[in-house]
Amino acid sequence: AGRRMLSSVFLLCPSALLFNPTGVRSASQSARFSAITAVLSSGGQRMPSGLRIKDVVIGEGEEVRAGQRVTVHYTARISSTGERYAGTTQGNGGKPFTFKLGGGTVIPGWDEGMRSMRVGGKRTLEVPASLGYGEYGTVGASNVRIPPGADLIIECELLGIAAGRLDTEW
Repeated sequence: AGRRMLSSVFLLCPSALLFNPTGVRSASQSARFSAITAVLSSGGQRMPSGLRIKDVVIGEGEEVRAGQRVTVHYTARISSTGERYAGTTQGNGGKPFTFKLGGGTVIPGWDEGMRSMRVGGKRTLEVPASLGYGEYGTVGASNVRIPPGADLIIECELLGIAAGRLDTEW
């Protein structure tokens, strides 16, 4: 109640998209990943930076501003393979992640993609390598290698704005 659905293709359900320990996707996982990429390619907003934003649910809470500390659930994947490299839905007991929006704590594409989101919203971001880990790549939180030049997909849900002082000096 209180939320307006924008897409009937899929509901953001990161736990349903996880891969088995061998790294091989089942038929249902492949179908779900294909649904995500189809939604991104069929809509969303392409930003001048190359970032693509697709709102799945528009939240009805407060709109976030740069400098605020935001609390999210998220799943981050390598776009070409669908392999999960980080997230709050596995391995940490489902504990949400809090970071300062616009503070450089997360990759630039995620910082940009959270702007204008409202609390309660769900959004899928298609992050080009230039706004991710660039030409060098890295190793993700789950020890998955993110190759050089990899585009990324981040599914995020804005749970709230964390208590604390609003930092307006950055």
